[in-house]
Amino acid sequence: VSQSRYVRKPVSNVTIHNVVKKYSEYGVHENRRLSAKNLISKGVDISTVSKVLNHTSLATTTRYIRIEDSELMNTLRGI
Repeated sequence: VSQSRYVRKPVSNVTIHNVVKKYSEYGVHENRRLSAKNLISKGVDISTVSKVLNHTSLATTTRYIRIEDSELMNTLRGI
């Protein structure tokens, strides 16, 4: 049985950071924040978003997504 020339390794945080930096106009944390805000705007509850972000506290998630008053008002208008 021959072994593959390529060994699969987990992707490192540095590699992820470099890929995001190369292909995105935003940094890693800004992309996480924008993704979280997008999930919230799609109706995903904040506790699920908190788990996705691996936050131990909902307070951290709340600060992280920084929903602005104008966005909140637009959301409430749609209800």
